[in-house]
Amino acid sequence: MFADLITILEEKGRGLNAFQKCAETARTRAAEGTEQAAAWALMSVIASEFVDANERMAISTSQINWQIEQYVDQAKKLDEAFASGDAAQKLAATNAVARALIKSAD
Repeated sequence: MFADLITILEEKGRGLNAFQKCAETARTRAAEGTEQAAAWALMSVIASEFVDANERMAISTSQINWQIEQYVDQAKKLDEAFASGDAAQKLAATNAVARALIKSAD
C-alpha cells in the first residue's frame, strides 16, 4: 500500500523527480475513493509541497535525506495502521501525517 511510495523514492533516485512521482501516485490512489483516500491525499500534498518549495533552487543532500526519512516514516506508519484493521489506529496515523504536514508549513 503506502510502501509503494518508498519503492518509488528508491527507484526514481531519491530526488525531486521521485517526490513528484510520489505525489502523482498518491493523488491517483486518493481519487480511487478507498478508505485510505485521506491518507493518500495527505501524502500527495506533502510530496507536492516539497517539490514546489525546492524545484527552483539548490537543495542540500542533508535536506533531501531528512525529507525522505520523514516521508518514509509516515508511509510506514500508515501501512502499519491500515494493515491492523483497527479504526482508531488508522485515524491516529492519518492525523499524525496531517500534523506533520501542518508542522512543515510553519
